[in-house]
Amino acid sequence: MSIAVAEEHSEPPGRGLRVRGADWRQSFRALRNPHFRRLWLAMLPSNLAWRMADVAIGYLLFQLTGSATVLGLMGLALALPVVGFSLLGGVAADRIARRNLLAMTQAGLALLGGVLALLVLTDAVQVWHLFAFAVLQGALFAFNVPARQSFLTELVHDDDLLNAIAIRSAGMNASRVAGPALAGFLLGMPIVGIGGIFLLMAAGYAVVVFSVIGLPYSPPASTKASALQQVTAGLHYVWSTPSLRTLIAIATLILCLAASHQRLLPVFALRVFESGPAGLGLLAAANGAGALVGTGIVAAMSGSRTPGRLFLALGGLLGVGLAGFALAPTFLLATTLIVLVGTAYSALQTLYSALLLRQADRAMSGRVMSIWLLTMGLTPLSSLPAGMLADLVGARLMMAGTGLLVALFVLTFGLLSPTVRRLT
Repeated sequence: MSIAVAEEHSEPPGRGLRVRGADWRQSFRALRNPHFRRLWLAMLPSNLAWRMADVAIGYLLFQLTGSATVLGLMGLALALPVVGFSLLGGVAADRIARRNLLAMTQAGLALLGGVLALLVLTDAVQVWHLFAFAVLQGALFAFNVPARQSFLTELVHDDDLLNAIAIRSAGMNASRVAGPALAGFLLGMPIVGIGGIFLLMAAGYAVVVFSVIGLPYSPPASTKASALQQVTAGLHYVWSTPSLRTLIAIATLILCLAASHQRLLPVFALRVFESGPAGLGLLAAANGAGALVGTGIVAAMSGSRTPGRLFLALGGLLGVGLAGFALAPTFLLATTLIVLVGTAYSALQTLYSALLLRQADRAMSGRVMSIWLLTMGLTPLSSLPAGMLADLVGARLMMAGTGLLVALFVLTFGLLSPTVRRLT
């Protein structure tokens, strides 16, 4: 047991106790843990700066090239190293002290942001610099995310793990809403501009480095196995553990299918409802607001004794919401339903990572979360076939069919496999 978890265990009776169903008074109980609170507060400016920089990079790249295709390639340049290095990142999180690995990768991200800011401020930036930045950032993310996720098991007790993950996700979703809006405002300020946003990104990442250094940690177990042997051991562990194997299978299917709704919002706003750019902004904002609600619901229900059933219920709700959004006769109803979709999708993502951590052995948690990162990195790939189908049969029919498929998968797994229903 880690130092942080031992301290959490020593709290007065009644704190962190499980409750049935939703209890909004318990929604932020993980923040009572001073170590988790310190990490969470440090991650807020980091997440905000990352979202701002993401907008600034797209803005700068389009200014330099004027090509939407190049923007798409930028997303690919970021995603490929995440997928390619994620399993090695999981091994690193189990071989190196997770606190130290988190600090090192955050320092690397801060350095990248500083270099990019310097290139912009000196008018030396070129397109290949931005692609190099994306590739290096993706590679660092592949090591950063498994370390950051599995480090939570050293900071909070198992009873508060789901709540801690929900609170962390809420912070990320808040930055998803606020970051782009703030970036748009700062891009219009000559005193800040693109270079200033990249400096803010570097500073945001650096804050985490200094905050993490003072946190307690558990030394990793010593091993003589090679990295390849540990990757193989991690994959074998997941495959031989029915709860992990089944959860990863159903979550990957559901989230990959449903992820296309985010990419196809412009089609619904501009072609289906003919609501223009303002309508697109409203749909995107409603989807983001739903994501915040979703993490709030998971935080409130983190004391539930049947999170597996909650996972299946959210999957069914997501399928129904997607079909309803696709077939909505009015823009107002579609906007309401996209809030429901954002809520269910975000809650599913949060529950997915939390249930994996709760089912995994602590010595394997880094490798298990690297598989989570790998599956999440694959979700954007569904956008291409979804877009082609939308052009072929229409966006409404494609999205309605997607919703029905999601609901069918959930119903099938729920009826035929008791493994997910029984997850605790």
